[in-house]
Order: sequence, then structure tokens, then C-alpha cells
Amino acid sequence: MFNNVSPGELGSMCENKHEANYKKGQLIVNEGDEIKEFFYLKSGLVDRHYILQEETQFHADNKFLQEDIAGEIRLTKLGSSGYTATYTVSLRLQNVSTGQQSVGNYEVNLIVIEAPTGLKIARQRAEFKP
Repeated sequence: MFNNVSPGELGSMCENKHEANYKKGQLIVNEGDEIKEFFYLKSGLVDRHYILQEETQFHADNKFLQEDIAGEIRLTKLGSSGYTATYTVSLRLQNVSTGQQSVGNYEVNLIVIEAPTGLKIARQRAEFKP
């Protein structure tokens, strides 16, 4: 991400930074807000307390009939405090409105971090793979 940032720009970013502490459960950014600052997490955990509109619509439109992990879960160590886990999920869905069934594969990517209370999923992303 910082490969195209000049040393001067990087220095300016560091000089103009400010630290902020947020309490547990405190809202940092609302979905849809214009982000004018760069956020860097120094310590702690951030939860995603929203679901993207297309995710909400996908779950509203479809009933999950079958969900199976297809293949192996690939686990990779990330530095000293986390892992990535990647696996493929085979889904059989039924459209709630039409009753039409469909089958598809989604590649799921997780970032798992070691927290004081144990392993926590920090981020999840699923991408359709035809």
C-alpha cells in the first residue's frame, strides 16, 4: 500500500497523525460515511457491526438448503499474532420468491487473530467462484 508514497509524503503522514482511544462498543465510522482520514489500528479489536446491502439482499432472497466445505482448509500464519484461513464452500440455495434452486461455490477468506480471550475472526470475505 505504501510502495507509491514518497519519503516526504510518508514523513508528512507521520507528523500529522493523532492517536485516539475508543471505548468498547463505540462507533468509529458509519457505513456510507465519506472517510477523510487514514485509520491505523495500534492495538485492540474492531468489529464490523453492519452488513453490506448486497449481503442483506442475498440472505433475504435465498434460503440455504445445503452448505458443505469442499476440499481442505488452508491455514497460513500472519506474523506473530494471526492467521489466514481459506476454504471453498459449496452451497445449494433456493430463491424465496421463485422457488428456483441453484448451486454455487464460494471461496471464503478469514483473518483470525489471537486475542487475550482466544482466537477471534477479525474479517471474513466470500467470493463467488463459478
